[in-house]
Amino acid sequence: LQQISNSFFIDFGTGPGTYLLSFLDYFKKSKNDFCGALGIDRSSQMLEQSRSCLRHFYPELEKQIDLSSKIILEEKQKITLCFGNCLNEIGVSKAVRIVEKIKPDFIIFLSIGTKDSFGEILKFRKDIYSHGFSSSYPCFNINNSCPLENTTDWCHQVLKTIHHPTIERLSQKLKMDRRTLPLIGHVYKKEKKAIESEGNARLIRVLSETKFSFVLEVCIEESNLLKHLKFELMKKDLSKDVIKKFRKTNLGINIKYLLVKKINENLWRVKLII
Repeated sequence: LQQISNSFFIDFGTGPGTYLLSFLDYFKKSKNDFCGALGIDRSSQMLEQSRSCLRHFYPELEKQIDLSSKIILEEKQKITLCFGNCLNEIGVSKAVRIVEKIKPDFIIFLSIGTKDSFGEILKFRKDIYSHGFSSSYPCFNINNSCPLENTTDWCHQVLKTIHHPTIERLSQKLKMDRRTLPLIGHVYKKEKKAIESEGNARLIRVLSETKFSFVLEVCIEESNLLKHLKFELMKKDLSKDVIKKFRKTNLGINIKYLLVKKINENLWRVKLII
């Protein structure tokens, strides 16, 4: 995160500047610690909207941010390239060509959490490995296939949010769930260093909760292969506070665990390491 924070940020398909503003907000950017940014969009209307948003929220950074329909590059220390909900529009081949042109140190992909989006991300995942990238999130490695590839299931994250009361009331009237937001988010870095995977798992979803346990669907790495299986967490091993937090947790988080027993090859009883 620190390296991304200190990088030059390129938001490809910036639209109204949603992800550019999120980058500035998340890392609490000020004039003194900001390396600059570029928002790219082919729509002049969207670029003007981005300028309006930036002038309103970050007027002190306006001169350090370029908004353009073309890729403008100077020599930078580190570059983070963000594709925000645009892979379905530009396609995998063009995305790879953009990576080849910009030569970023980090790539962030954000997309809607659908099976079609997952299929596109998998294609990109294969191509980007041959360009010297490794995964920072969510995959422990990308040099072998995803265990959900060629299945009816797909890997995505879920963000649980609470909105302003006016949005909450509007959502209730429309009978739309805007608190649970499915998405696909991937982060890649320009190096082959693997993520520490031993004793770590990615939470894909909570399958069930009983009086005595949680059953989770997770992805782990074992013998250099990604593996899709179920974890059983016994509630007797968890405090009440942890149980409450676990019910509210966002899918896609990292879980540190200790294996207690292999009930079968696809179901392991584990303990959480807090």
